[in-house]
Amino acid sequence: MSLAPGTLFDGRFAIERLLGQGGMGAVYAARHQALDRAVAIKVIHASLDSNPQMRSRFRREARSLSRVAHPYVPSVYDYGEDAEGQPFLVMELVQGQTLRQLLPSGGLPLARALNILAQTAAALRAIHRCAIVHRDLKPANVLVTPHDGLGDQVKVTDFGLAKLVGLEQSYNTEHGGAFGSPPYMAPEQFDTTRAVDPRTDIYAFGAMAFHVIAGRPPFESPTLVGLARAHIYDPAPSLAASSEGIPAVVDQIVARCLAKDPAARYASATALLEALREAASRHAPSKQTSLATTLDTSALAASGTASMQHDNDAAAAATGSESSVQIHAALVRALRERGLGDARLLRGLAALAQSRDAVDQAELELAQQQQALAQFEQQQRARRTALQSALFELEREAHTGGAKAVHVLDEPLEQLRHHFEQLGRVKTRRLAEGRQHIADWREELERRRAGHDAQREAMKALLAPLAATATDPELLALFAQVGV
Repeated sequence: MSLAPGTLFDGRFAIERLLGQGGMGAVYAARHQALDRAVAIKVIHASLDSNPQMRSRFRREARSLSRVAHPYVPSVYDYGEDAEGQPFLVMELVQGQTLRQLLPSGGLPLARALNILAQTAAALRAIHRCAIVHRDLKPANVLVTPHDGLGDQVKVTDFGLAKLVGLEQSYNTEHGGAFGSPPYMAPEQFDTTRAVDPRTDIYAFGAMAFHVIAGRPPFESPTLVGLARAHIYDPAPSLAASSEGIPAVVDQIVARCLAKDPAARYASATALLEALREAASRHAPSKQTSLATTLDTSALAASGTASMQHDNDAAAAATGSESSVQIHAALVRALRERGLGDARLLRGLAALAQSRDAVDQAELELAQQQQALAQFEQQQRARRTALQSALFELEREAHTGGAKAVHVLDEPLEQLRHHFEQLGRVKTRRLAEGRQHIADWREELERRRAGHDAQREAMKALLAPLAATATDPELLALFAQVGV
């Protein structure tokens, strides 16, 4: 289906322009006529409309997106079929470029790359908490929009290959075919008999991170067989050897994401995000640099305040990924069951879990403040443009209508000018307040992180003797996950 600008789609949406198209369908910028709201409309190609598999994949994307309420994932407004039975998806309209379009040949500067990657990891955390595996994370599926004074804003898109874990078959097969984008696919995605889980997305994240920083994917081959062989068998190249000035800890993070064995990767996007945060704080020259504060704009933990009350247990258990809070709770249970550790150590572990939760809450509050400020600026720009247009039209009418028109329009013009000036005053005040709130929460976040880091180091020292003598596989795994 091709929609020309000016077409009224489904009786509600005025098509404005084509945003892009691929093998499955096309995405259009449109405006909801009744609500005067800018939206993006995705439709599948007419040649695929009769294909049950493609329709199922399209419904899956709508279903997956609708489950995730997060600032770094586009919002879904509607899904349905038009009068001719053509399925369509109505989403938030995101202005910007794909990360693939943004990438220079030599990769992005490290500070900017880490900022974008950290936001992507935060989006993955929200996606996984909703029991979803994306399965097609790549630069072309990450939208990047610059925001004045707030750096880059990320949106992870294209859930057409996503799996709802626990609600659908979790194996990487759909009528016998492996699905994904080969330069970023995990080894298990090339084998249709193997299951995929959130760690599959962690591998794709590592491949994408390598590309974003080094300017090329970790493995390249002119053939699909060559790429598959490299992902399955070849050791991942060193990021530090491929790009100058890469801190060893960043190289290690990417290498761990690219581990062939899913068990050797980060167990969750939460653990990945924490590693990125620690790398940024450890290797920034000062707190004023974007590298030091890069995760302040990217630590968006929430998929909605209400859902946070049960995310840690229900969704994380469904996906097989564990938050740091759950890992510490599991370690406390394991130590108690074996009669190990004194009361001081067990209390310390519980306090550490609480401090991690306090950090997450501060990250969420900071992210919400930043999102609110960005939305306010966007709304103010739209209002200013509308007032300017109205002023222009009235002034033109007064100019061409003679003395009588000037007399009639004098009061409306004065009111519009007053509104315009008032809008400027409100914007200045609200921006100052919003930036102060962000500064306050950034300071609070740093305070909570410092407290958590101090507690974590103290607990590592207390746990080290137990870890050194432990032989129980479960305990050894838990000690490894808490970094002992």
